[in-house]
Amino acid sequence: MRQEMNQLAAAFGAESSYIEPELLKAGEAQIKGFVAAEPRLKVYGFYLADVFRRAPHTLTDAEEKLLADAGPLAGNPAACSTSSRTPIFPIRR
Repeated sequence: MRQEMNQLAAAFGAESSYIEPELLKAGEAQIKGFVAAEPRLKVYGFYLADVFRRAPHTLTDAEEKLLADAGPLAGNPAACSTSSRTPIFPIRR
């Protein structure tokens, strides 16, 4: 179950990896203008401010997608360690 959730999270991350680079391409001034013009966007204010704060560390579209696609690989050493220590069948004594 955990593996399926990790795969789902990685797939979602890969599919949505274009959002932050696109926001940065539009520019902070234009996005702030959209938020000011549309009151319903104010709930995203903190997220948008965080996106622009992290701008120097944001990769290109292709790099963000590559990093998101590699998500499931990042947890493999821990998963292998856990599965090797967890018995499949109960131990009877």
